[in-house]
Amino acid sequence: MKFLTSSLQIVSFLQMILDTSFVSLIQHAPAHKLLHTIHSRLEPQVSAISQGALLRGPLEPYAKAQAKAIREARDKVEGVKPKQLQGDWRQRKKQIREQANLAVAVYQVEELVL
Repeated sequence: MKFLTSSLQIVSFLQMILDTSFVSLIQHAPAHKLLHTIHSRLEPQVSAISQGALLRGPLEPYAKAQAKAIREARDKVEGVKPKQLQGDWRQRKKQIREQANLAVAVYQVEELVL
């Protein structure tokens, strides 16, 4: 069950809301308490995300190795051939492109990130 949103998604959403309506909130005196409350709750989250981002570079090779080990174990259980035995890279790339072309509908929805 994945009902909880991540801290990064919450911070991004609040950042977008504050970016669009910050001037209005600053001019509205009763909103000052709300802004202070949001700041006090978001400050620890922002610092944690910043510290986590510093670890991303040094830990990325380990994360890739772990993901590869999990994928290989799953493939072994399911009886899937390793990628080296499924054909050369040109054939795999062509197959991926063909599958992507089949998956694209008439209209494609794109996500806009502000």
